[in-house]
Amino acid sequence: MKHKNNDTKKKTVLITGATGYLGYEFIKGYSRLGFNILFTSRDKEKLIQFAKKKWM
Repeated sequence: MKHKNNDTKKKTVLITGATGYLGYEFIKGYSRLGFNILFTSRDKEKLIQFAKKKWM
């Protein structure tokens, strides 16, 4: 995740377990690279809080 996505078309990534530590770190990394991000979690309340965050 060190280089910027140079494609003219945005890429999309699916992250499962988004409210856990690793999922959270993946979201931050892909967000910095400009990816569209779909994320899931078993914890509905945490997922709602994640969706409200400003990632960039």
